[in-house]
Amino acid sequence: KSIGSFGIFTVCFLVCTMDEKTTELKECFDYFDRNGTGKIPTNQLGLLVRATGQTPSNADIDDMSKEVDPNGSGNFEFSVFAAMFGRRTSSAMTPNDVIDAFKVFDQNGTGKISVADLKTVMTTFGETLSDAEFTQFLKDADPNTTGNVDYTAFVNNL
Repeated sequence: KSIGSFGIFTVCFLVCTMDEKTTELKECFDYFDRNGTGKIPTNQLGLLVRATGQTPSNADIDDMSKEVDPNGSGNFEFSVFAAMFGRRTSSAMTPNDVIDAFKVFDQNGTGKISVADLKTVMTTFGETLSDAEFTQFLKDADPNTTGNVDYTAFVNNL
């Protein structure tokens, strides 16, 4: 499928929840940045990640530490942390996570989203699709051109 990649779909479609997660991450980061320097000691990374609700192993924390502080300075900034966190959590996304994201836009609880609403979201917010990309995406999302996307069926076919 040309546009059916989980990456593009996830980034475009989860923009609303990502903004909320970024705000939550920033609040956690700021809590650990007790001196207001915009940096946190690398040895606090495990506590910070766990404060976000994640449950990484100590080996995972060691890997994350190398990622956020590759030069071994002993500190890291929010932008580096948020980028690392986003990469690691988006790769762990399940089909149910994507279905839950669709539900945000399913105002009537029908299991379907109108093509018009979907187009607005995917061509306006976050990493947007062009009209041509959306048209290609729609061939997979609404193959029978019903005007509505049955998002559970769509995600299960990815």
